[in-house]
Amino acid sequence: MKCDKDIASRIETAYGVKDYRYVGGAYGLTNEVEIMNEIYNNGPVVINFEPTFDFMYYSGGIYHSKEADWVHDHSTRPEWEKVDHSVLCYGWGESDG
Repeated sequence: MKCDKDIASRIETAYGVKDYRYVGGAYGLTNEVEIMNEIYNNGPVVINFEPTFDFMYYSGGIYHSKEADWVHDHSTRPEWEKVDHSVLCYGWGESDG
């Protein structure tokens, strides 16, 4: 797929950001409930993450990296996380129960 740098000139409606902040006040100081409240009260939020190799096989549903063990085993979160992907989160729910 070729990157189309002129796409902005063909977009009928463009949206921008007038204000932004960290949900929770600072990097790493939020949780799922605060993000859900932010979406409910103020609309979509940008979520950043660093996917592992398995992300290239992602095709839909809720992405779950097998290598983010600290999230799932409730161990100590690293002070900083490298991130290189961003997604717009506009809701929440369940996949297959």
